[in-house]
Parts: sequence; C-alpha cells; structure tokens
Amino acid sequence: MLLDIFLVALSTIANVLPSDLFSSDSVASVSGLSGTGAGLGTIVAFKLIGYLTDANQSLPTHSFDSIMIVAGLVPFIGMILVLILVRNNSATQQGLVRPL
Repeated sequence: MLLDIFLVALSTIANVLPSDLFSSDSVASVSGLSGTGAGLGTIVAFKLIGYLTDANQSLPTHSFDSIMIVAGLVPFIGMILVLILVRNNSATQQGLVRPL
C-alpha cells in the first residue's frame, strides 16, 4: 500500500517535471518529446514482455516472474534517476532551465 502511494506520487512528479524545469515557451516541446519516448518505450516493453514470456515457458517457475520483478524495479530506478539528475547546474546559470 505504501509503495503504491509512492508510485502515484512519482508519476505525478514525472508529469509536471517539464513545467517545473523548463521555461513556458519550451514546456510543450519537452512534454511532447517525453510522450513520444513513453509511446516508443511502451512498444519496446510489449515486445520484450512477449519475448520473455515465450522464453520462460520452459522454466519450472511462472513465466511472468522476471517481468514482475523488472516492472517493480523500473519506477524505483526512475525515482533514483530523478533525484540524482535533477539539480541546479550550469544550464540553470545560463537561464536555459529554471532553478529548483
């Protein structure tokens, strides 16, 4: 339950990051690029899930075990990457992104 709350909070933060980081005239472009990346990532994920499920059919465990483990780790890794990568840096000093 607590993990679900953190995942919902992370998805909310991820949706508003472009408006928090970039100036108002580039927010739409950044949001569009992130939406495109999400769409392409979904296509790749579906292909990988199908491949892994077929490959794991011969194992004595359930075929979705590895998929569920990776799916559980992806939001956590995303949160760690946001905490590491979103910082004030030289781009902030040049005025390319807004300060945090």
